[in-house]
Amino acid sequence: MLIALLGLYLIAWFVSRILFHHDVGTAALQAFVITVPTAPFIGTPILNDLYGSSSIVSIAISAIIMNVIQVPLTLVLVELGQTQNAGKHFSLNQILQSSVSRAIKAPVAWVPALAIALVLFGVKVPGAVDKMLTLIGVATSGVSVFCSGLTLAAHKLKLNREVIVNSVLKMIVQPLLMVVLVLWLSIPHPDAPEGILICALPTSVVGIILASRFQMYESEASSTLLLTSMMMIATLPIAIALISH
Repeated sequence: MLIALLGLYLIAWFVSRILFHHDVGTAALQAFVITVPTAPFIGTPILNDLYGSSSIVSIAISAIIMNVIQVPLTLVLVELGQTQNAGKHFSLNQILQSSVSRAIKAPVAWVPALAIALVLFGVKVPGAVDKMLTLIGVATSGVSVFCSGLTLAAHKLKLNREVIVNSVLKMIVQPLLMVVLVLWLSIPHPDAPEGILICALPTSVVGIILASRFQMYESEASSTLLLTSMMMIATLPIAIALISH
């Protein structure tokens, strides 16, 4: 899972820099949009119906990779790109220190990491707090999709070469990469099909939220979300049919 998500992220970042000539931060947002599946949102009902409640482990792994590695990495690169674009003259060490510091302070980076640490150490929260957070958690999927809809409405839909490349890398290349990894590493059932289906899901709304926050790459991210969601109508049934044999 780490190779399929983070490995392709690094490849997509270089593709964005070389092929589309984006700056460091925009390339990071494009790589994030390409490689992060919407597993925590729509993957749960799909995988739960196919493989049972144990599939939550695969979904949790993809969410941990996103929250602990990909989100902070993207924030650092975006901050780095903004510093460079501002034309300020700092040493590379100063730029990196400033970018990492600002990225770490962002709640979207440290809150998920803190939550994962609390779970791993078995820390329990009071019942009243748990119920409050559960209510918020239940609403997050719907709110994130609503946010994506607002972003789609606010920006003109693009169907250009870049959006098509994004969608092909996400919906075709990433699942195929996972298939190769599954065969190469001899991953057993049901981890193998769960990983393939997670990679076959459309791009995550988190990419749209990050793009909206920094006011960068919003139209392309929204268009990629829409196109990958449309492609899922065809690609997901094909993936399910192939891995069931």
